Amino acid sequence: MDTWKVLPLYMDNFSRLKDEHIVDVLKVGLKPRQKRVLATGKSISRAAQFAKDALAKDPYSMHCIVELAYRYAVDGELERCLNVMLRGWKRAGEIEEKHARFCFLMKLSELSFCVSKFRQALAVLNDIPEPDSQSQNKPYWILMCHVRSANNDVQGTLRAFQRAIEGADYQDALRVLALVIIDLKSLDIYELGKTAVEKLAAQDQATYDLNLLDRFAYKEPDEGFTADDAWQKYFVASVVVAVVAVLVYILHVLEKQSFQAIMK
Repeated sequence: MDTWKVLPLYMDNFSRLKDEHIVDVLKVGLKPRQKRVLATGKSISRAAQFAKDALAKDPYSMHCIVELAYRYAVDGELERCLNVMLRGWKRAGEIEEKHARFCFLMKLSELSFCVSKFRQALAVLNDIPEPDSQSQNKPYWILMCHVRSANNDVQGTLRAFQRAIEGADYQDALRVLALVIIDLKSLDIYELGKTAVEKLAAQDQATYDLNLLDRFAYKEPDEGFTADDAWQKYFVASVVVAVVAVLVYILHVLEKQSFQAIMK
């Protein structure tokens, strides 16, 4: 293996969010905060099996650890990915390629956060030097905001948010606010974040999106997570109504036939 695989991050390409509606940005920000069991299938892909066999032959190879973690990540085998990455956490310095090393540790912190291992997620983040490139800044500080908030660190969360919007225009800052709104609200610092974003808005910029975030922030805690559930409940209710209507019709037909038989 001549090159290091770069693990995909949930906030890989922040710039794409500029074209997304603010509601869709909110949904992106909610994903890593939703408690979930990381997926583990019964079988793995051929590429992952090949990487697994290579690691079995050379269990101390950092190249093999990264390769297998990458294969699991792209296959959606996130629990297996996390377990493999933990083997290489304290050896991440052996990854010579700077960006690959950054993504390895970020992915490890991200997955730790997803399984509610918040202290572990923070410990991993603390092993990552503050990035000096624009492409790494947003993913790093947004994840830092998630993790610091989960660890009830008010000052750390606020600092991470301020760094995430540093040098950003209003539209970018608004999307950062949408991504971390739950983190800020949980520590009662949403208004501070909102004020910082408002200062970046020009006089002629619409405030509709910011007002929408306001409405979301001050709903009951569980309401922010029920947008998709509402559609599911609507679909189920529609199916139930349709089934009941069919049953009523069948009963009506049977009753009519029975009545006709009696009359004969």
